[in-house]
Amino acid sequence: MKHTDISSIELYKEGQRLEQLEHSEAERGKQGALRGGNSGCLTETGQPIGGSTSCPRKAQARFIGLQVPASSKAFPFFDAGYANEWLWEQKLAKSWKGKVLTEADPAGGTKWTIEGVDVTGRPDIQLINEDGTVEVVLELKCKAATNSAFNVGHHDRPDPSHLMQLAHYMFCTNAPGILVYSFRGKGSTSYWAYKETGIRDIEPFDREYKLGWEGPNDDHLYYIRDNGEKQETLITKTGIKEYYRSIVVATRNGELASKPANITETGSKMKYSSCQYCDLKPICKVAKDLDRFKDELEVMIGDKK
Repeated sequence: MKHTDISSIELYKEGQRLEQLEHSEAERGKQGALRGGNSGCLTETGQPIGGSTSCPRKAQARFIGLQVPASSKAFPFFDAGYANEWLWEQKLAKSWKGKVLTEADPAGGTKWTIEGVDVTGRPDIQLINEDGTVEVVLELKCKAATNSAFNVGHHDRPDPSHLMQLAHYMFCTNAPGILVYSFRGKGSTSYWAYKETGIRDIEPFDREYKLGWEGPNDDHLYYIRDNGEKQETLITKTGIKEYYRSIVVATRNGELASKPANITETGSKMKYSSCQYCDLKPICKVAKDLDRFKDELEVMIGDKK
C-alpha cells in the first residue's frame, strides 16, 4: 500500500483559516452592538484602565463593524484556549451537581443596554444551581507562552483586562466570579526572569482568583489570591458602564475613542504600555479623528485578508 499524498497539517491549517473566516462573517452581523470581550472600565477620573485587550478604540472598531483579522500565528493560541475550555467543561460536568452552562449554549449569553445600544457577552462557564440561580461565573484563560505564564504563576499578576471582563459578566449575572489561569506546558524561564528570581523552569499549574463586590451599593470589585490575600481594585460597576457609554457617545459625535491609560486595576503604573504590542498602534499614530481611523483600519483589514 502506497503512502497518502494528503497533508494532515495542511488540512488542519485550512480548517483553522475557514473557522476564522466564519468567525469574521459572524462578527459583521453584530455591527452596532458592543461586546463583553472588549470589556473595560473608567476610573473615577475618567481614565480607561489598561490591559491586554481593554482598549476603547478596539471596542469602537468592532462597534462600527471593523475588526482586524487575527494573524495566522495566533491560531494555535486560540485552539489552546478552546481545548482548555472543553477540558474544564468535561471535568465540571462530572463534579458539579447542578447545570454547567457553557459559552456555546444559547442560554449562556448576557445582554444589557446603554444609550440604546446592546452590550452582549458570552461567559465561558456558569455554574447553575438546581433552583436555576447562577452560583458562580468562570472566566478561563489558557497561558500558552512561558513568559505570560510566569507572570501569573510566580509574580501572581492577573491581567486587568481579564478582571474587567469577568467583572462585567458578574454584574450581568448577579453572581460572584472566578478567574482561572491554566498552563499545561513546561519550559525554561527567560534570562531576565531567572536573573530576578533564580527560577529556571516553570511547571504546569492552575491558578484562581475569586472576585466579589463590596463598598457602597456593592459597586467596587475586589479579588482573593490563592494565598487568601485580598486585593482591592479601581474596577467598579459604574466604571464599566461609563466605559461603554463613552464609546457610544464618541462614535455618535464622530470622535475617536480614548486610548487606554497605563495603569493597572490597582492604580499602579503598568510595566509596559497597553498600546506597545497592539495591531492598531500604526493607525493610532496617524489617525486623529474617527474618519481617518476608519479609513486606515479598512486598508489594514484589506491588506490582512
